[in-house]
Amino acid sequence: MGRGIAFACTLGNLNVSLQDISEASLETAKAYIDKQFQKSIEKGKVTEEKASKLRGYTLFSRLRRIRKRCGPCH
Repeated sequence: MGRGIAFACTLGNLNVSLQDISEASLETAKAYIDKQFQKSIEKGKVTEEKASKLRGYTLFSRLRRIRKRCGPCH
């Protein structure tokens, strides 16, 4: 799922797991989601306390690269 969808789901009180093989992509997603929370706080859509709680609903994890399998049985 993309970072925008992840943020929307988090606002809906859903637990979200963002996974990527790139640590840089995960950091970019974290920064985007934090920025969206800050905008929501500034617009009065969510309180600082609620945003802090909702941030905990998102898990960021790095995946290992999957090796390409070869051969007739894979």
